[in-house]
Amino acid sequence: MRIFSPLLYQLSYLDLLSRNILVEYLYLCKLKKLPKH
Repeated sequence: MRIFSPLLYQLSYLDLLSRNILVEYLYLCKLKKLPKH
């Protein structure tokens, strides 16, 4: 379990990170589509 635990933690962290990046990317795209004031 000692070997798998950090690995699972790392994978879940990467998954979280990629999701966060995706959300930020979509948010930026939304901002770009909005008319500039």
